[in-house]
Amino acid sequence: MTLNRARLRTTDWPAPDREERPLPQNARIVLNALRETRQPIKAYSLLERLHDRGIKAPMTVYRALDRLIRAGLVRKIESLNAFVALPQAAEGPVAFIICRHCERIKTVTLDPSGCAWLEAAGVDADEAYIEAFSNCYDCNKEECLSA
Repeated sequence: MTLNRARLRTTDWPAPDREERPLPQNARIVLNALRETRQPIKAYSLLERLHDRGIKAPMTVYRALDRLIRAGLVRKIESLNAFVALPQAAEGPVAFIICRHCERIKTVTLDPSGCAWLEAAGVDADEAYIEAFSNCYDCNKEECLSA
């Protein structure tokens, strides 16, 4: 693992809200839209997509995103200032591998050795995530074909 390509960020978010409470309607709509995109998306782009679903105010999107982040269902990709839905509630530190070209994202839960590496670096593994940029398989394949 090389740090020159990974951006290590610690979060100051509150601990995920693990209670089994149903999400409000707006949060469900935002979460479904994030899951449909499968790419990081900025809040205002999300608002444009949700306009026809009845969400018209930026504050509505931001409140829903805040609730989803607290629930551990969404993360903000700081380097892109965009949001992404997690495949399931995060149960520990994750790494986001983001394609430089198409911005598709892969979410990987860190194994115990990754957590130990973070702890050795003085980072609380439960409050950290990694953003790494690379080319995805499809974009690498296109580069090889065009060369």
